[in-house]
Amino acid sequence: MYSYSRVIYKEIYTASPPRPWVAGDVKAISSASAKQENKHQIKGSEHFRFSCEKCGSCCSLWVPVTDEDVRSLMKHTALPADKIVQFVGSSRIQATRGSIIWVRFGPAEADKKAMCLREIDDTCFLLRANRCIAYESRPAVCREHPFVLRMDKTGRKILSVELNKAAECGHSWRGHLSKRELKKIHFLNLDRDTRYWARVNRWNRRKKHGSEKEFLEFLGLMDPV
Repeated sequence: MYSYSRVIYKEIYTASPPRPWVAGDVKAISSASAKQENKHQIKGSEHFRFSCEKCGSCCSLWVPVTDEDVRSLMKHTALPADKIVQFVGSSRIQATRGSIIWVRFGPAEADKKAMCLREIDDTCFLLRANRCIAYESRPAVCREHPFVLRMDKTGRKILSVELNKAAECGHSWRGHLSKRELKKIHFLNLDRDTRYWARVNRWNRRKKHGSEKEFLEFLGLMDPV
């Protein structure tokens, strides 16, 4: 049975990472240069030291995917789309407003579902012995996890970085992710979401509602019978 209380990627991990500066530093920094440095420092930049220890805990969360994510996984696994995804109702996902792209299969609230990675026993079907068998082709949201970014008004500059707490995470602080790498992943995720949302919006505006299989055909992920 699936848990109805699990969440998706929007809560913030609050445990404090180790301080970037430790007692015993002997190099003094002038007040003026320190102020200049802080002016350009990203709030929460110490989280760039996050290091995944491959505990597999985040793979127990629902993973919303786009059609581009699914195509990559189809190529990697040689599985058809309907064996990769399942559609999950809003009553089974707790999510913040605007964080999920909902697909409508009817007029009722219960007909609103999200396209997610298929699960087996409350865990992503791609997880085997705590390892993702399609890691190189994993969805964009998995690549960005567990980082939550707050961007400036232009959407191009990172203002702050936080870690979500949607799942217990056995991480360490030995990582060295760069700001450039994180921005690249973030924009990949955002671009895929934007294109997928446009397609879902066209589907949701249709006068006649279709089935889950028809939606996959609409996305070009399955051939019409």
